[in-house]
Amino acid sequence: MRCQEGAPGTIRACVLPLRPPKTVTEVVREVKPLCLHRRVLTGDEDTHMSSSHRQKDKGEPETESRGVFGAGRVADLLTVTGDFSAEDAHQWVAEMLDDVPNKLAETSSSFDDDGDSSYVFSYDFENVLLGTRLRVAGRAGAARFWSDGATPLALVKEFIGRVAAKTNVRVRFAFDGDERIPVFFARRIDPLIQNTIALAKQETLLEGLLELKMQEPELEGFLSPEFKAVLAEEKTVVASARARRGRLAYLVGVVKDFFVDWHKFRGENVKSAMHEVDRAFQEYSLKRLVDVLEQRRR
Repeated sequence: MRCQEGAPGTIRACVLPLRPPKTVTEVVREVKPLCLHRRVLTGDEDTHMSSSHRQKDKGEPETESRGVFGAGRVADLLTVTGDFSAEDAHQWVAEMLDDVPNKLAETSSSFDDDGDSSYVFSYDFENVLLGTRLRVAGRAGAARFWSDGATPLALVKEFIGRVAAKTNVRVRFAFDGDERIPVFFARRIDPLIQNTIALAKQETLLEGLLELKMQEPELEGFLSPEFKAVLAEEKTVVASARARRGRLAYLVGVVKDFFVDWHKFRGENVKSAMHEVDRAFQEYSLKRLVDVLEQRRR
């Protein structure tokens, strides 16, 4: 079972014990819009932001939306403003992400984010698939979302916009994007893609070798060490391939979501260019993927 962010719902399972008394128990699991993000405790959540959010010294360059996740990390920033309370902002976060208290603690302390905006809560999350980060901070009338991926911010914008429309709350969105995000995203997902493609090729090779072995029992005497190793690891290859069935298509979907979301934030519609993403996977390389993701900037 694979979860896809942006497709919330409910999973219900009936658990039947192997031993008496065999009483069936229903287990219900809510799948939230950002279900692949898990809470990361940084030691400074809920009371203040990390050192990257300290009040800037005089003359210090304005890099607030950059480096919030530490050296070498980049970040896009989505700011939501409007006529809503801190409790409203916190409730939105709790409905989108796991491991967030349902209610804002009454004892929450204020902290300065950029020297003039006092926020009352902050949480950090990590995407369990890509390792990208998401930070949220909120107060009455304003909420901020930092991420080194475009899709989480697109889902946040979609969710808050929909909820605000239902409750007649007026909200405004402002996006500050980092031009390095596409390259960063490509480097993040590249090892997963490379591993999945290599496994698929290995499975195809194994199928061919097994067919040849049926026709020629002494085949291994003529094989290279590489092919012999594939045959020797038959069970491992088959088990790994079975466990990751459909994973490449899933990763292609993740790339397409990023491709659309990143350029949509920039006011560009690239849905007609989706076939170029498919083409990049036919003869895959990191450079080819980066070229596709950045093509509308050239």
